[in-house]
Amino acid sequence: MVVLFATKSFFMKRKRYSRIVASVISLASTGVFASSIIPIEDYNQSIRTFSWSTEIGILEKRRLTQKALCTIEQDGEGFVISPSCLLRPIIAEMSVKSALDLLTPYLEGVPIVYNTASPNFSYEATTPIFSQKLFPVTIRDPLDYAFLLSLQKEEKVFRVSKVQLAYLMSKSWSWYGVWKDMAPLKPCTKQNYYVAFSSLQDYVRASGTQLNLNDMIANRAGYCKGTGPKNLMFYGGVCGFATQLFRLSLLIPNVDTVERYEHSQRYVAYYSEYIFGDDAALYQNNKKLILQNNIGTDIYLKTLDFRNSTYLIAIVPKKISSYVEIKKEQVGNLKGQVTKVVKTLKSSRVAQEFLSYYTQRTYTVR
Repeated sequence: MVVLFATKSFFMKRKRYSRIVASVISLASTGVFASSIIPIEDYNQSIRTFSWSTEIGILEKRRLTQKALCTIEQDGEGFVISPSCLLRPIIAEMSVKSALDLLTPYLEGVPIVYNTASPNFSYEATTPIFSQKLFPVTIRDPLDYAFLLSLQKEEKVFRVSKVQLAYLMSKSWSWYGVWKDMAPLKPCTKQNYYVAFSSLQDYVRASGTQLNLNDMIANRAGYCKGTGPKNLMFYGGVCGFATQLFRLSLLIPNVDTVERYEHSQRYVAYYSEYIFGDDAALYQNNKKLILQNNIGTDIYLKTLDFRNSTYLIAIVPKKISSYVEIKKEQVGNLKGQVTKVVKTLKSSRVAQEFLSYYTQRTYTVR
């Protein structure tokens, strides 16, 4: 059993709250639930039988959302959780990786991605898109709080599945994503992109450590070597993935770029037309992309492939209140600058600046 929060008030019968919802129909006495364990699927039906006449006060709501006991216990193939667990970030014995593995079959992307077209945009952590509704309950009305408060008082618990518990865990995570259009890529270029892309599926980067993309993708099986040299570490097309990863790092506060190089040409069709410093080039060990995780926790990466498009998604298993502002500027003839500014409600700081020098404008993708 995992106990997150406990107060003396939880253990005091009839004295736990100074102000409670009046005229509550006792769910136990009316026989709505014969057992103290309630399947979460019965929530919406059960709340319709619940009546109340007085809104809960601020103190009661705070006790329920911040201080009331939240327990999570294994129950056969699922778990039982206390009502207050629906209202706060939860920590379970299930690992983040296990929870992500359960959610991945339903993951279809994120609603907000890196903006390739705009020279200036802001980005804060977003939420995932799932192929189906994974949890039957949405807490949004005062009635929900009154209902959960009553259940917590009566020491009722909900039964949830493993996937449902994973979903509840994910509500306190921060999600970041970069979408990529695969349609413009030639077959050999696309093949090499996918070799690099697949290297970071289910990848975990520990806090305080670096990701060296060159080392990650060097000499992997499956590269299309084309008509050029045959003894390279990797081949044309991997820069498309390097650019996608670099852009992902720009979105996440406290993920820093240690080393990064631009292309010699400014416009590369498969990176998007508006490029002033937000591309990343790789070549052997001469041009590298190295990132460092300074966020204070592990970062988990997921790759999603939908035929003519891909997602690269980063999941940080905590809520991040800060956000970034990205500025892409042409600061000279064929000279670009990207500025990453990290902001909070009270502060703003320039995290990193990247200058890029391009020798010509156009490049033909082979």
